[in-house]
Amino acid sequence: EQALPKNIILENNLEPELSPINGVPDQIEQIVINLATNARDAMPEGGTINVSTGNIFLEGPGGKKTAFVRLVVEDEGTGIDPKVRDRIFDPFFTTKEVGKGTGLGLYTVYNIVKNHGGEISCHSSPGDGTTFEILFPVAAERRKSARSETPLPTSRLPEGNETILVVDDEPAILQSTKELLEIRGFKAITALCGEDAIKIYSQEWENINLVLIDLGMPGMGGLAAIGEIKRINPAARIIISSGFDDSVAEQSEVEKSADRWVRKPFRFDKLVLTVREVLDGKTES
Repeated sequence: EQALPKNIILENNLEPELSPINGVPDQIEQIVINLATNARDAMPEGGTINVSTGNIFLEGPGGKKTAFVRLVVEDEGTGIDPKVRDRIFDPFFTTKEVGKGTGLGLYTVYNIVKNHGGEISCHSSPGDGTTFEILFPVAAERRKSARSETPLPTSRLPEGNETILVVDDEPAILQSTKELLEIRGFKAITALCGEDAIKIYSQEWENINLVLIDLGMPGMGGLAAIGEIKRINPAARIIISSGFDDSVAEQSEVEKSADRWVRKPFRFDKLVLTVREVLDGKTES
């Protein structure tokens, strides 16, 4: 609430006796902060943000009812165009102009919700405000994530305090990755291109424990940047991130240049586990 301007009113309608969920408090807080920040940006002239929680039962196949905890964040802002609404959770998508921010932050929200086994939906139209609804399964009825693999419960994800240089030419991905890592205690430094990464690394390499770098970037590509990083510090620990399939021809170069490869878009648990394993010097099984 302290981060909101005076022309924004925050209303809370919270159920005093919510059912328990398997959740990480800091990550749930991050969801509310990100959604409230988007709501604030959608109301430049001011307005009301309503945050509400409650217990809800939904009927599934065979009439079986399942219990959820419902979190809703509503605003009175400009709303979201239908053409945009279907893409707001895409890590490669941003509504921000160059130099005007790093996207909606909704990829971070989506990752947190999915790694809690939950579901998120958005209801909005231009001029009518926006409502985000999130459903968390109660602890006794935790469901599998909608993803093909079952994510590791967030309570079991590793943490750290090491410094990671994140390099990606997509601002939305850069910011989301930074937020995901910081949720687990890591410090993240960001660079939008290989050239900036080299400049930062040459000055701070003794304090940087790991580099997470995109493979396909304009200008100095990922492999060229890795070569320069290795020249500065042959012992540098490096994870390559890419949307390419890991069977491409560059894979042989990747195996020689980096410690590990992660595919974009990231699964939160997979990214954190890989980072922790590389930092700990563990080889891929």
